[in-house]
Amino acid sequence: MNRDDVYDDYRSLLRFKADEKTKAAILQRLVAQCTNRWRVVGITPKALESLSDSQFQFRGAGIQRAHLIDRDKTFCKLVRSETSSVDFWDSIAEGDTTVLALKTENKGIATVPYIALQDQGLFPPEGTYIFFQAKKIGFHCRRKDKKMLSDLSRFGPAFSFAKAI
Repeated sequence: MNRDDVYDDYRSLLRFKADEKTKAAILQRLVAQCTNRWRVVGITPKALESLSDSQFQFRGAGIQRAHLIDRDKTFCKLVRSETSSVDFWDSIAEGDTTVLALKTENKGIATVPYIALQDQGLFPPEGTYIFFQAKKIGFHCRRKDKKMLSDLSRFGPAFSFAKAI
């Protein structure tokens, strides 16, 4: 499914008689079909330190992807009234970003500083390696992902510090 098809389905979804939360859940599933969803754009210093201490073994490290903006709010807003294709995808691009954080940081992530990582965008070019790619539940953490974080930990951020919105 491509982005134009998803946008067409979104417009059809608005005519459903279902409640807002149901429409938002359906829309999340539609968007997930063609995007780099729940993309990781940063990591908190505490999460990086915890991973470094465990030799970048994610299992049992208590690391989660924390949404910078509540994704339910993003999708509920979109199903309240139709928006243009450009505004639709801009809203999703802004509202579906995450940072790697400790479970204890997730709830208050809006106030936690983080180290910015390259944002690969909703639609990375075909053949692009996607860091921390989403799975049905959770995310992949492969050798390249661990190496990037290890380099970041050892050499310091070649990235600027950012603050969550």
